[in-house]
Formats: sequence, structure tokens, C-alpha cells
Amino acid sequence: MTKQELFSVLGEKLSSFPKSEIEKSFEFYDEIINDHIDDGKTEEEAVAALGAVGDIMADIVQGISLPCLLKSSLNKTRPKSNHKALWIALIIIGSVVWIPLLLAALAILLSVYIVIWATAITVCCVVLAFGLSGLAFLVGSILIISAHELSVVLLYLAAALVCIGICLMLIKPMVLFIKKLAVFTLFVTKKIKSLFIPRREKENEIK
Repeated sequence: MTKQELFSVLGEKLSSFPKSEIEKSFEFYDEIINDHIDDGKTEEEAVAALGAVGDIMADIVQGISLPCLLKSSLNKTRPKSNHKALWIALIIIGSVVWIPLLLAALAILLSVYIVIWATAITVCCVVLAFGLSGLAFLVGSILIISAHELSVVLLYLAAALVCIGICLMLIKPMVLFIKKLAVFTLFVTKKIKSLFIPRREKENEIK
């Protein structure tokens, strides 16, 4: 498949999405294909290196912003012009119900995101607090060597070692937790985007 054939197929299957967004994706893939050609591959080999058409479509759709997907979804469901007045009337009447529901759903979703990432920030702060406390105890033990008994100095050193040890033990789980959280956030974002992808495009992605 040549580059022109690939873009032709993608343009046909993604015709329901904003043209500006699709053209941005085409420019991105055109640059990748040209880089492969510069490395010595033929145009067909460069196109094949991108993967299956369905995978490319899925990447393009996931790269489209949520507002654009929502606008595309609304355009797909918009009735013909001869029913425009009825459509507007139904929107105005139904807004009493769907606007509060939409706002409530957005508020819940935003609250979930805030709680999740607030938890991550709290974990980071706890780990940082142990690390800083350990350093503070260590510096303190050095400063009080001449002014206090050896037992006090050893107590400070013990506290420093405990805090620093806890900090070091928590760093790896903290990083793993944040990575899992980022993956989960990306997964939820993709699921939300998929709600606004027309069924025809979903079927094409599977193929």
C-alpha cells in the first residue's frame, strides 16, 4: 500500500471526524513515512511499518480531543434541516433534565480524578517527609555532638536511619503506584472518548 492509498482509506473511514484533526494526523504519519524512506525503505515498506490500518485509525481517534469527539457525535445525531425547529425545541425542553445530569456526571468524574491524584500527592508528601526528617535528624546529630551526651546523639542518628530507611523502602512502591495510576487515568480517558466515537468507526477499528 502506498502513502496516498493509506491516506485515502483513512480519510474515507474517518470522514465523520473534524477534517482539521484528521489532516494533523496525516501530517504526523506523512513525516514518519518520509523518515522511513530516508532510512532506505521503499514507500510500501514504510507504510507497512506503521502497522495495520485499524491500529492506525485507533491511534488517530484516541488522539482527537474530547471536545472535537463530542462535536462530531452531535453532528452525526443532528436531524435534517426540515426538522431543525423541532430539534431546537426538544433540546430546550430536554435541557431541564440533561444539563443537570451532565453537570452532575462531570462533577462526579472530576471529583474522582481529584481524589485519585490527591492520594498520589499525599503518598509523595509522606515519602518526602520521611526523607527530610531523616536528613534533619542526621544534621541535628552532627550539630549536638559537642553539646549533648552520646546517648542523645545516638538517638538522633537512630531516628535519622529509621526515617531515611522508611523513605528508601517507600520510593519504589510510590513510583509503581503513580505509574499504575497514570495507566488507569489514561484507560478511563480512552473509555470516555470511546463514548463519542460513532459505531461505524468502532467497527472499522476492530477490522
